[in-house]
Amino acid sequence: MTASPADPTSLCIAGACAGDNSSRDRLVERFTPVLLAQARYRLSRPIRGIEPEDLVQECWASALPKLRGLEPREGGWTASLLKFLSVILLRRLNDQLRRHARRRGSEVGRGGTDDVGDPMLAVPAEVTGIVSRLARRQRECEVQQAIEALAEDDRRVLLLRGIEQLPNKEVARLLGVDDATVTRRYQKALERMREALPGSIFAELS
Repeated sequence: MTASPADPTSLCIAGACAGDNSSRDRLVERFTPVLLAQARYRLSRPIRGIEPEDLVQECWASALPKLRGLEPREGGWTASLLKFLSVILLRRLNDQLRRHARRRGSEVGRGGTDDVGDPMLAVPAEVTGIVSRLARRQRECEVQQAIEALAEDDRRVLLLRGIEQLPNKEVARLLGVDDATVTRRYQKALERMREALPGSIFAELS
């Protein structure tokens, strides 16, 4: 894995893979705000027992041990890592929603099996602390404020195309618009995010 000196994400990934805890922590701190935004967007209404913070922590628990297998995407590590993390988070959310549906349907008794093999046991305490701290600060978080300041259509495109790294055609299908509209909204949203958050991960996306 080769890190580019101009790319903070590459440096963090390289350091984390080499066992440097400070690089790992910077990576978690750098990407957690956008993962929280994704979790809140996908969890469109509150569901008891499913919290965005928990989903993000579980996402990191699964992702951190697998960083060595990550490959660059579209010439950079930021898009690759975002896609990787987003897929894991959505899988965890779908698992939680299925469990929630089963609990509602069968009223699971005490001592159920849902917590067997809890992935949170694998999350380093420092990582859990970072996610918790950032979640507590989320209402004041610059990333969250910048995302919420976007027009609704631009925000949805940014989350789907930028954070989840879905292809243009897929985003266009989901939103019921054409490819050109997705491209225009995405570039507009990226420009706004770069202006509001210089040096953030949005500067590394295209």
